[in-house]
Amino acid sequence: MPQTYLLQRTFADVDDLTTEARRWNVDFRQLDRGAFAGELLQFGGNGVDISHARFRRSLRQRGMPPAGKRTIAVPASPDLQLQWRGKSIDGQSLMVFPDGAELSSVSGPDFHIYTCSFPKELLSLVGENLRVGDIDEVSGGIDAVRVESLAIKELRGCLLRICSFVQNEPTVLSHARVLRQLTCELPRIVLTAVAQSQG
Repeated sequence: MPQTYLLQRTFADVDDLTTEARRWNVDFRQLDRGAFAGELLQFGGNGVDISHARFRRSLRQRGMPPAGKRTIAVPASPDLQLQWRGKSIDGQSLMVFPDGAELSSVSGPDFHIYTCSFPKELLSLVGENLRVGDIDEVSGGIDAVRVESLAIKELRGCLLRICSFVQNEPTVLSHARVLRQLTCELPRIVLTAVAQSQG
């Protein structure tokens, strides 16, 4: 049976969030006053890690994504605005973490995002099958890429479906259909979206 894991929680304390986050080595610091409120879904299977997070306070976020993998962050809302690795990011852009790069961002009071972390070999294989190359070739080494609206809409829809399946029935993580979505459909849509980027 494939190795899987699942974390699904709401948080009222930002330090609790820092302690509980799986696979990521992160430090969150709240920048505004008031009670913290956050929701986090994290799960994985066949070496792929997915996060769906929504934080309702401004945060400084620092740390490292899952080790040995390539991570792509996908705004869950078209209205997202944040500072990421010294750049202004909006809801039309994907964040492609450079290999070994740290997370460094400042997010506003309604931060809503997905992250996908894939084994490097998986992205290379999918890129070869699509004839677009690996993630660095597809992105041209750029770590923030604006993508076509239909491409990012398809990517958000795929992530929403997978996350909804897992939230409603956690046992689906061991189902071949969901594992295929994580290792075949999702990386294909990610690489296609980046390949269609607008620079």
